[in-house]
Amino acid sequence: MALKPGQVTLGESELLDRVRSQPVPRHVAVIMDGNGRWAT
Repeated sequence: MALKPGQVTLGESELLDRVRSQPVPRHVAVIMDGNGRWAT
């Protein structure tokens, strides 16, 4: 069964509720090592 645009699954709905209930970070740090790989 295909989802319509804007429709979410039950698992996605629960995840969105958890994310929305917590404060949003004011910044995100990204560090690049000497070998050109990314770490967060």
